[in-house]
Amino acid sequence: MIKFNKYYILIFLALSSCGLFSTRDPESPDTGKSTFVPPTSAIDVVTNFKNAIIEKNTENYSSCFFDSVNATETSYSFVPSADAYALYQSIFDNWNLDDEKHIFLAIISKLPDGISPQLEFTNSDYIDRQPNSETYISDYHILVNHNIQGLDTAFAGTLQFIIKRRDSNGYWYIQKWTDNNPSNDSVGATWSILKAQFAK
Repeated sequence: MIKFNKYYILIFLALSSCGLFSTRDPESPDTGKSTFVPPTSAIDVVTNFKNAIIEKNTENYSSCFFDSVNATETSYSFVPSADAYALYQSIFDNWNLDDEKHIFLAIISKLPDGISPQLEFTNSDYIDRQPNSETYISDYHILVNHNIQGLDTAFAGTLQFIIKRRDSNGYWYIQKWTDNNPSNDSVGATWSILKAQFAK
């Protein structure tokens, strides 16, 4: 009987030492969906860009753009559609990466819970492919069901990304974004108008 009790005591001590009976720390809360992948190609950049918008992920959105780390690199720039520039020249004259980040955060902060932007790219193509640079062109349609009265929610046009590869890490980023009006007038506002609405 004594040997039998010693046997159970030894088993209990062994199980206790491996943490089987100890309480575990609670899991951290869900920080939001993320499908970001290391941008080892221009295609990855476009995929990350679309997913970041749909997932309302500000960090992933910012990571899509070329952030200059020294004076020899060309900074990120945005060229608005002609109609938007005519209306909001002062907003777009000195547009930089900080503006890009700020506007995206401002937009998603005005979306109701559970509502994400709807983004569609059509007639897409990669052109002018170089070892360290590619140009992506696509028609787009983006729907942003924000909760601000009197502002547009649907936007369409044609965008052009110049996507460059950074030598220091081999990753690709959007270095220049040019926005253009759509070929048809079914949607009267471009992505540039969306940005301007939230920059005012």
